[in-house]
Amino acid sequence: MCNSKIHGRPVLQPASNRFSSAAEPNDSMKKPLLSEKLSPAPLPPEQAVLKRRNDPNGLNSSSEKPPASRPPVMVRKKSKREKMTAEAAAGSIAAAQREKATLLQQQRKLRTAHYGRTAGKLKSERAAGDSGDPLYVAYHDDEWGVPVHDDKAAFDGFDAEEVAKFTEKQINSICSEYAMEQGRVRGVVDNAITILEVTKDFGSLNNYFWGFVNHKSLSPGYKTSRKIPAKTSKSESISKDLVRRGFRFGGPTVVHSFMQAAGLTNDHLLSCPRHHQLLSLH
Repeated sequence: MCNSKIHGRPVLQPASNRFSSAAEPNDSMKKPLLSEKLSPAPLPPEQAVLKRRNDPNGLNSSSEKPPASRPPVMVRKKSKREKMTAEAAAGSIAAAQREKATLLQQQRKLRTAHYGRTAGKLKSERAAGDSGDPLYVAYHDDEWGVPVHDDKAAFDGFDAEEVAKFTEKQINSICSEYAMEQGRVRGVVDNAITILEVTKDFGSLNNYFWGFVNHKSLSPGYKTSRKIPAKTSKSESISKDLVRRGFRFGGPTVVHSFMQAAGLTNDHLLSCPRHHQLLSLH
């Protein structure tokens, strides 16, 4: 209880009513914040260091991680023998490629060496002994492009009736003796059977093929060998009919080569003496 004065007279009041505006509340009455409750009290430096050492997850910050040490990369040097082996392999591949390119170039020269030769040039080449392969020269000058009307002559004595009768044992014997693929030998036998069927329909194989060109050789009149195609629309037409009848290995390129060899088309160049000589055969 304390005394207070009203109109000059003392009045007794309870002590709980007394309050001083200048007085601060007691610190012990303050409530701790939630963050203060959750955050633990800091440890002394010695204990903090000890805790980090014992804690496997204590080094999570990049500043506390030790520098990562990578093992050095060991590059094994090739031995002298390995280097020599690699160089030899590369050299053998390059040599094989050069040899193949040379062979292809020689074959191209043989195919085109005699196109467009004049009579004077042919005579001078033969006199100088620089006529290339004599078999090829003889084939070009005497056989290639000459019209053929004999069924057996076109096959060098090939008898379709006999070949069509080949048994499986004979086919296997030919494959083993001449190292030929069985599919190719069987294809020849199948073609022989088809030839007999064509012969029944057209009278002969000669009539069948020459009927596509109206029984007269074609004369395209090429001036340069580069103009000679690998196949033509006519060879494609014949090829389609061959396939329809059951012939095998009768693509348009093969058919065009056959037409050139059998004289169905005169593909000698205009500058070649054989071109004009073959025109007189019809």
